Amino acid sequence: MKISFLFRNHWFIVIILLLIAKNTVCQQNGYRNKFDITFYFLDIEISDKNTNVKGSCSVGFNLLEKTDTIVLDMGSQLKVSMITIEGTQLDYKHSNDSLYIYHSFSTGQNSLIKIFYRGDAKHPVEDGAMFNSTGYSGKITYTLTEPFASKHWFPCKQDLHDKADSVFVYVTIPKGYKVGSNGLLKRIVDVDSDKVRYEWETRYPTAFYLISLAMANYRDYTIYAHIKGVDKPLPIINYIYNDDIYFNQNKKIIDTTADLIEAFSETFGVYPFINEKYGHCVVSEGGGMENQTMTTLGYFDFDLIAHELAHQWFGDEVTCSSWNDIWINEGFASYSEYIAHEKLHGIEKAKVWMEATHEYAMGLTDGSVYVSDSEVTSSKQIFDYRTTYKKGASIIHMIRYELNNDDLFFEILREFLSRYKYKSASAEDFKTVTEELSGRSFDNFFKEWYYGEGYPVLDISWSHQNDTLYIFNEQQGSAPEITNFFHINIQYVIEFPTGDTMITFSPEKPVDVIKIPFNKPVYNIIVDPNKYILGVFRTIQNIDSNKAEQKPLLIFPNPADTELTIFSRSIETLIGLTFYDIKGNKIKVFQNISTDRTKIPVGDLSDGVYIIQIQSAKFSSTMKFIKKHNG
Repeated sequence: MKISFLFRNHWFIVIILLLIAKNTVCQQNGYRNKFDITFYFLDIEISDKNTNVKGSCSVGFNLLEKTDTIVLDMGSQLKVSMITIEGTQLDYKHSNDSLYIYHSFSTGQNSLIKIFYRGDAKHPVEDGAMFNSTGYSGKITYTLTEPFASKHWFPCKQDLHDKADSVFVYVTIPKGYKVGSNGLLKRIVDVDSDKVRYEWETRYPTAFYLISLAMANYRDYTIYAHIKGVDKPLPIINYIYNDDIYFNQNKKIIDTTADLIEAFSETFGVYPFINEKYGHCVVSEGGGMENQTMTTLGYFDFDLIAHELAHQWFGDEVTCSSWNDIWINEGFASYSEYIAHEKLHGIEKAKVWMEATHEYAMGLTDGSVYVSDSEVTSSKQIFDYRTTYKKGASIIHMIRYELNNDDLFFEILREFLSRYKYKSASAEDFKTVTEELSGRSFDNFFKEWYYGEGYPVLDISWSHQNDTLYIFNEQQGSAPEITNFFHINIQYVIEFPTGDTMITFSPEKPVDVIKIPFNKPVYNIIVDPNKYILGVFRTIQNIDSNKAEQKPLLIFPNPADTELTIFSRSIETLIGLTFYDIKGNKIKVFQNISTDRTKIPVGDLSDGVYIIQIQSAKFSSTMKFIKKHNG
């Protein structure tokens, strides 16, 4: 096919532009890799009327390689007025959300540059970073920046691997308001007759997107957690709407935060910011954001409080190393809701939570917990509630089930948090810790459940023939073109008249069978009794052609010496039993007998043949019984 010269020229220009863009990105990344952030110091002023910000951000860093250019992320809607280092003004260029700062920096030297700026900190395209709205008790100004919007309210390095060692957030606001932020409130300083400055400081490593503020007409409701093994109580500073009705409605649920911190500290390790605080700032949002040491929260709810608190371990202490692995943050925080119910409300409440989570996760037939490179620039995909949160929590529960050892499971969680404390980590890092401590491979599990898509759909059938129980497993993936088979351990409870027993089987292929020597009559099989597996059990059925064992009522053993057992799954009403001898004489009568393995004494009967008449409101039958002394 011939291509016109003009068309060829257009394509040539496009290719050149793409190469220039690629080279620019590589160059920016090269500059960013040459320094390590050590410190952010924001000294800014905000208002209750809009999302404007003005002031300065001092950025401390350590140079890793010699360079004459530092590149920070900074939204183009913000305007830089001056940049200085030790009082000397620096040259800079600000374009395309990047701030280029030019200076002959010294390798290995800690440098501090101060950026003076102002502008509107709201950026609708990226859903951030500063918002101004009306709450329960007046106007609120606050920040929400995950994953990409921090640069729209202060210059920073948006790199998940590069946490600042410490952060100061000084905020000047109108008098009559309070502002919450990270770390400890060191001072409240009167600026003039109309303004006051809140000075917050944290000395813990902090990821860029976890730096925050929230300003409103707040009431300070502070409570304390008493963590086992820690001498001083941990303050929980709650900046809530300044309204008595709101306070009285929410006090009880807010107080559960202390119980949760104490429970999570025992489970995951001591609260990771123990020398500072935990807290909440209430804003007019639908959910929450786990800003380090002070969560931004739209409302108080047990699951939401537990979720955002758990992020202080999973997300804040250990942060996902890339947005592809947001599971490290959201999957574990979501599963912590289950743990919170398990610890504070009991296992049955936790099971209800997990069943609902499974149902939500299987709302569609595809979807991966891992966020692919093609989707990782989309905050909608990163925070997909079905896959990132619900399926993410479900597969952690399955790892716990696969390990079949709670002590080991929680040891793995604590070792993971300890190994990557105040750093970032990937799903592969968690997999490595799991394999090291368990001594087994999780290759198939992560390939199918984490990187794969969908869930298994199973058909289970069984047959009991000649003292052998056959259980047939047929499986297909809900997204078979992506993941057509899942390696899973399946629990089966085998019910028989004198009790039940549980076995575990791991199918190795889409159609697999287990054969079990079993000389007792099998009444029923229950699959996955504890609802561990994220999957659909489409059918569970007995395929025996001979249904003799499916009688509505069983009385055994027969013959018997000292007692009989009454068992039925289909008769729920109480029954009556009347014993007759071979001549038709009434010998014994039992009334209101349960059919759930009730024991009937027959040791006082003489050896011989008897007829038992069985009656209930909807059922009547007779059977022959032989009393035989075993001695």
